[in-house]
Amino acid sequence: MIEESFGRWWTVLAGTMGSAVGSGIVVLYAFPLFATGFQQEFHWDRVIYSYCLTGYLLATGFGTVTLGIALRRYGVRAAASAYVFLFALTIASIAFLPPSAPLFYGAFALVGFGGAAATAMPYAVAVAGWFDERRGLALGLVNAGAGFGSTCAPLLARFLMGHYGWRGGFIGMGLLAGLVALFGLRVLVREPEGDRTAPTAATVTRTRGFVYLRTPTFWHIAVPIVGVSIATFGVMGTMVAFLGDRGVSAGDIALTLSTAGLASWVARIATGYLLDRVFAPHLAALTFLLAVAGIVFLAFAPHQVIRLAGAALIGVTLGSEGDLVAFLLSRYYDFANYSRVLGAMWVCWAWGGGIGTFIAGTSFRLTHSYLTGFGIFIAVLLVSSAVILRLGPYGHPQHAAMPVTSPG
Repeated sequence: MIEESFGRWWTVLAGTMGSAVGSGIVVLYAFPLFATGFQQEFHWDRVIYSYCLTGYLLATGFGTVTLGIALRRYGVRAAASAYVFLFALTIASIAFLPPSAPLFYGAFALVGFGGAAATAMPYAVAVAGWFDERRGLALGLVNAGAGFGSTCAPLLARFLMGHYGWRGGFIGMGLLAGLVALFGLRVLVREPEGDRTAPTAATVTRTRGFVYLRTPTFWHIAVPIVGVSIATFGVMGTMVAFLGDRGVSAGDIALTLSTAGLASWVARIATGYLLDRVFAPHLAALTFLLAVAGIVFLAFAPHQVIRLAGAALIGVTLGSEGDLVAFLLSRYYDFANYSRVLGAMWVCWAWGGGIGTFIAGTSFRLTHSYLTGFGIFIAVLLVSSAVILRLGPYGHPQHAAMPVTSPG
């Protein structure tokens, strides 16, 4: 029993490591710096990269749907490892692409499809199966890895760009992401025992029939997740270009990205801790409003200090999102349905991000400014805050989510 209790924390460690080199980290915090390299070399308009991100996020949505099914059928380790291998291999292969926009769109789509497993999603499934009382903390620690990665990724990307160019940057990031994540999945992850009760025929039918899509609860979570994803990805995906247009130096841009990453790191741990103590919809609404303030600070900041404060507030929301999604679903849905509902919710997250990057890119194309897009993001966040507050009491509160407590 003691060995099992200790062993389940190896899964948390694997999730922390995997999240540190996860899909969102390398795409949001490293790829923008590499993009400046291939845009200059190929003489491409920046909108091409925005549409690369859109393709990546849309493909991530398809990946999460199939991953949710695969996790249930083949287990966390086998299913997630296959997806992560594709993710890492495709990142490295971008270095060898010729100057063809369709090829870049296709490569980014493959990165997104495989990157569905290079997120907290597979680890959240394992954590939900092992933890009840300290589930929020465990999920927060898993997502804390992404905070560490987002702090370090811009600095590492800048180093790789400076020494090896954008091609070497993609190869380096692909190797790093693949080796770290696959080690955690193959060596450290412990497969969950599930809800420790055999699923009934009704439960299986309900899962296969996607009945949860017709429930208000699902949409009261999904709509805000789409909204916050639109805003955070839209801002983060264009932050380098936006600040560059404002005359901000490369060093200050890297510092701004790292500040957002550091704030997201702290937020992931703090959110995980608070989720075990505070009603999650209230906490979610607050984090969305923090992002509103962050966008305003970033967009209209006259000084670097205010820009850093804005980036930090956006980072808090970005960092909290993964904890909130995984925790909310674990409290409103039983474990038999969890991986599939989580997969569907990750589609909302990914497609929302795709919409956000598209809005940002189109805003620049039409107005030669990102400010119109930023205004849309603020409105979306305000609506998201109102919608998530409509969630009722937990359907599976603590100690009721699983009939038998997890080991230890």
